[in-house]
Order: sequence, then structure tokens, then C-alpha cells
Amino acid sequence: MESPEVSVIIPCKGIDRYTEECVEKCLNNLDYKNVEIIVLPDKKDNPSIEDNRVKVIPTGEKTPGAKRNIGIKNSHGDVVAFIDSDAYPERDWLKNAM
Repeated sequence: MESPEVSVIIPCKGIDRYTEECVEKCLNNLDYKNVEIIVLPDKKDNPSIEDNRVKVIPTGEKTPGAKRNIGIKNSHGDVVAFIDSDAYPERDWLKNAM
């Protein structure tokens, strides 16, 4: 039986090196693999994240809460998880949450 898909939502002002590292750790360091990543910058001015598991959705200038709501509306996961763009998840973050 496949584990439920988790949509990891990352609101941010822009895609900077912290956001890139957060995304990289969500993609490559988690021990939970059924994940989609949704990054929500104000605008898509930095195409540095290129991975088919990542959606970058420019939102305009919105609050983090509004960006999270946009992320939820565009997610396909069974479960939604939020992380700040300057945070790095522990390896077992999603596995423990599930």
C-alpha cells in the first residue's frame, strides 16, 4: 500500500539560497518520499528550482497565510504540511507526522 501523498507548502518573498536549500532538503533528505513541493514566491524572478516534483506558483505580494491558502488550493496531496523557507526539515519530520 502506497503512503499518502504530502503537499509541502513553502511561502516566501522570493527564491533565495535559503529557499533553495529548504527545497533541496525536502526533496532529498526526508525519509518520506511521496511528496510534492509547492513554493510560493511573490514573483518568479529566479528559475533556479527546476524539478518536476516542485511547483513554483507566483502569488504577488501576499501574507504568508494567504500564500499557504493558495498553496492548499493548488495541492494534490492527501495531507498538507507547512514549512518556512528558511527552515530545514529533520529527516523524519513527515514520517513522524504521518
